[in-house]
Amino acid sequence: MEGESVLYRFEAQQDQYAAIHLYSDENNAVFQFYTPDNNPLPGYADGDDATYWSSELPQSGTYCVAVGSKRGNASYLLAITLHSRKF
Repeated sequence: MEGESVLYRFEAQQDQYAAIHLYSDENNAVFQFYTPDNNPLPGYADGDDATYWSSELPQSGTYCVAVGSKRGNASYLLAITLHSRKF
């Protein structure tokens, strides 16, 4: 998977709460998180090496999570949860 990203999309509403957890055995999988207008959330752009995010969503629409590898191949588990209120 090195040099490639796998894209995951999900629909959500503004003010919903979401959590993204990325688990990898060798701690080499990372993600970027993009809003419906295709802008990365601050701290979750390419090169930020994110593995966790949790907060209220800023707008309604289709969000994108791009999972990639810091080095070599990466086996991972991606968990995305949505809630109507803070958890």
